[in-house]
Amino acid sequence: MSIVFANDPAITYACPPGALQATWSLRADGQGGYIMDTRGNGCFMQYSFTGTSINVQIVSNFDHGWYSCMLDSSTPQWFNANAGTDTFGAACTLTGASNEKHTVTITNGDQPGWALSINNITLSSSISQGVTTFTSVYPPVQVPVAITATTGSSYASTVTTTATSTSNADITNSSDHKVSTSALGAVAGVLGVITLMALGAAFLFWRRDRHSREELKWALEMSENRPTPFIAVPPKPQSPPQEQQLVSVPYNPWEIAGVSVQPQAPPALGTSEGSVA
Repeated sequence: MSIVFANDPAITYACPPGALQATWSLRADGQGGYIMDTRGNGCFMQYSFTGTSINVQIVSNFDHGWYSCMLDSSTPQWFNANAGTDTFGAACTLTGASNEKHTVTITNGDQPGWALSINNITLSSSISQGVTTFTSVYPPVQVPVAITATTGSSYASTVTTTATSTSNADITNSSDHKVSTSALGAVAGVLGVITLMALGAAFLFWRRDRHSREELKWALEMSENRPTPFIAVPPKPQSPPQEQQLVSVPYNPWEIAGVSVQPQAPPALGTSEGSVA
């Protein structure tokens, strides 16, 4: 028995043209091995071997979905890796194949965003019986014909490997069940979107409330600073001018400035002032 790790260069990881999120990423599995993850619809893994038995281990979780197992050009078989917890399982197991060179292909379902996580491959020997049917710890599913017709082998000669390596290790809880970083990333992404929406709504409410308060303040200032309207008051009527009455005063030549002067008689002829007769 031999084990082939998920980062082995003999394994091909690829995605069909037009696939969404068409990348593969490498991470440690916390047990000395590796996991290759993808969320691309139709992305696939291919590995060629010579032998009679093969087992490919796949990770299941709440964000994982359908995948298919296919030996050479046989009919692909579909299984569902969607589960409530992050677990490892013998997802594509075949025993009793003909003792010759084979190619196993594992393809992600045609539902963008659902994850497919490939773990280690185990090769072993068994009696050659020409078996081409896989078994799995995950339940089988029936998928539409349109999906089964676009399995990874039809794209193998036209695409290149798109795997990227990361150093993220799994997080292990107290019950020895690993929580995949991809699942945590998905949850964090959803929480991030909810947080952004809440912040956006709060900003819009604050902006609208501020605008309303500014309009109210402007209206109050306008009412306080508005000039008092001018009201014309008619002038009070005036009495007509009275005619001045002239007082007639008789002329007195012997009155100067209101003082009366009495005239004196002239001296008698033949006498002079101061003489004695």
